[in-house]
Amino acid sequence: MFKKIKNCRICKNQDLKKLFDLGNFHLSGIFPSSKNQTIEKGPLSLVICHACGLVQLGHQYDMKKLFGDNYGYRSGLNGQMISHLHGFVDEVMGLKNLESEDLIIDIGANDSTLLSRFPNNFKNLVGVDPTGNKFKDFYPNHIKLIPDFFSAQSFKEEKAKLITSFSMFYDLEDPFNFMKEVSEILHDDGIWVMEQSYLPLMIKNNAYDCICHEHQEYYCLSQIKYMAFKVGLNILDVSFNEINGGSIRVTLGKRDGEKKLLVNNILNKEKRFRNISTYNFFLNNLKNHRENLISLLKDLKEKGKKVVGYGASTKGNITLQYCGIDEDLLPEILEINDYKFNRFTPGSKIPINSEGEEKDVDYKLILPWHLKDSFLEREKEFLKKGGKLIFPLPYLEIIGH
Repeated sequence: MFKKIKNCRICKNQDLKKLFDLGNFHLSGIFPSSKNQTIEKGPLSLVICHACGLVQLGHQYDMKKLFGDNYGYRSGLNGQMISHLHGFVDEVMGLKNLESEDLIIDIGANDSTLLSRFPNNFKNLVGVDPTGNKFKDFYPNHIKLIPDFFSAQSFKEEKAKLITSFSMFYDLEDPFNFMKEVSEILHDDGIWVMEQSYLPLMIKNNAYDCICHEHQEYYCLSQIKYMAFKVGLNILDVSFNEINGGSIRVTLGKRDGEKKLLVNNILNKEKRFRNISTYNFFLNNLKNHRENLISLLKDLKEKGKKVVGYGASTKGNITLQYCGIDEDLLPEILEINDYKFNRFTPGSKIPINSEGEEKDVDYKLILPWHLKDSFLEREKEFLKKGGKLIFPLPYLEIIGH
């Protein structure tokens, strides 16, 4: 199911240095239907390339297994994520002169939340996603779905005016070839907007739950610029946001107009992320966080308080496994995605139930902590009644009256 890598995923250099190893984890994106179902596991260790500085998983996993029928994430279930994706579409519609017949491609389209925001008269919208068949019922008739991994071969007839790839560029076995193929199908006047977890923000926010089997690369802007230059793309804009524990959004295109001053300022700030000491400090923070979270849950249990998890998620499964939290400390996890009802978390084997069915709960541990605003809004009544919410990251925080 996995093998140790020998070369950097983007520059193919063999000089890879191990940074740290979180341990062996069950595949975090799979939610078994029974406690006894066997879920494969493998190491989560990070290495850094001496040549280009890319931080990446030290092992290669079978993507078809990671993004198979059991893959559980769906964009359209969370108000904060819907607002984020729709906000992007509104912004790009205001900035770029897109016509209704222009080809627009969303790679990693999931349930079409992003594409569905475009006006209904836009008839040349295409979503590409290997898990697409699972979400095809959420696709309006005017949006074409390609339920497979992205390939330029699917777009020989027409160049795209807009290509988007949100939270998927770090999932690639060969990101350089992916970028090359995107460049091939991009119109000379088109733009490609990518967004994914940003290594410096992941470190700053202690967001170790971003480290999972499907996230193969952990990017700084410097590696994106390195690849973009090789395939003839320019960086037209860069911005940052707090989605998914801290993300970078990069706009690329074939035309001139690179924001050299902005890019160079960011590259200068990224230099310390080539130092091993940066990652030693990060790892020490994670160990302290684990001790504090376990101590809190044990203390609440001893006091007779009922604590449940909230949000059965890929990232949450990393937190549970890294901290060794099981049904003893967290008897159930509440969820809004009906696909996950009556299933279990991988490794920790905690039952997943529908939200609203819980009784006499004192505390809710919010596993998708990066969607904090959504949970605070959703749990207003729970908080008014004296309930408390625990956000494990970026630092341990309890919110309640």
